[in-house]
Amino acid sequence: MPHKNIVLFGLLLVCSELLHAQAPAAVKSAFQQQFNTARQVRWTKEKNDFEASFVLNGKKLSAVYDAQGTWKASEEAQPLSMLPAPAKQYLAKNYPGSRVTETAKISLRDGHTEYEAEAAGYDIFFDSKGNFLRAEKDED
Repeated sequence: MPHKNIVLFGLLLVCSELLHAQAPAAVKSAFQQQFNTARQVRWTKEKNDFEASFVLNGKKLSAVYDAQGTWKASEEAQPLSMLPAPAKQYLAKNYPGSRVTETAKISLRDGHTEYEAEAAGYDIFFDSKGNFLRAEKDED
């Protein structure tokens, strides 16, 4: 069994490198200009977009770009306590007993801010004031 885990880990590393190599030069260049001190950068492809997960100033972030290198959004991991009160109330009422596994603050290209919480197999989105926007089945 340990041998199987080592092989699986190796395959994940290879796949990670392949995904990293697939990010177009325009995407990598735009990312480098915007986040030039980012560390531990990992690229994945999401539908037609490219997402970089990275560490910047000790914080876990991700940024999404289209194939031409246009920045679409950034996401910063946040503790549950940082969600606006209406968002926390919505989660307690609509997902009782469900554990919130991740929360994040999302900065959108149009200047708006959203919050995201992951619970019960869903990504649940709120506006900057904590009002419910939508829930999407988590694809991770």
